[in-house]
Amino acid sequence: MPEAPISRVQRRRNKKFNTMLEHAMKLIVKNGFSSLTMRTLAHSLDITPGALYRYFPSKGHIIGALGNQILETYTQSIQRATATAKQSYNDASPQEKSIFIIGSLAKEYFTISIQAAEKYRILQMIMTDETRYMTNPDDYSKFMSGSMELLQYVAQQYEEAVQTKAIHEGNGFERALILLTLLQGSLQLIKFGQEMPQNINPTQIFSLGLSNHLLGLGASKEQVDTMIQHLYIGG
Repeated sequence: MPEAPISRVQRRRNKKFNTMLEHAMKLIVKNGFSSLTMRTLAHSLDITPGALYRYFPSKGHIIGALGNQILETYTQSIQRATATAKQSYNDASPQEKSIFIIGSLAKEYFTISIQAAEKYRILQMIMTDETRYMTNPDDYSKFMSGSMELLQYVAQQYEEAVQTKAIHEGNGFERALILLTLLQGSLQLIKFGQEMPQNINPTQIFSLGLSNHLLGLGASKEQVDTMIQHLYIGG
């Protein structure tokens, strides 16, 4: 059944909602979560605190909405990247296709985190202590559910790679967590890479880590090297 069209009033409300979250994100990135108050956000938007309260009952609701919006951005982007990889490499062997799919979704997460660094930073702040920042239970439940669904989606790609015999049998969820750990570790090097570009290349380090990760799971070295060359080196 097709979705009902969004009314003009709802579109206008959604636009205001997103603008409020964008301003909240800028305040948090600039001075941390402590700098975000209902009053400071209202001031940055040039509206009254009362007008802001009509959208968000508290600061915790703002952070909850922002965290879930960012998580949804990651989820949708990764799913699109996976779908594109499945279509683009349809003529490859099932094993090659599986390796490219895992490499593509990993690259998408890495790319978003670099190109939208402020979103990545806030996501990491929230993930370090969800209950402290996401004080609205409904937002917290949605965030944790969304995080689990994303991990399970990545786990599914590993399980499909097992079915094509691209990698050895194993726990797909654990492998999704290992991939996330590799991504997080490499992204932490971005600041060092900016300060010492001649010594540290975060993308190169991650591609090496991803390569070793897949080889450790039994993937073909030739297929892994081809994927790394195509996706991360640009060959």
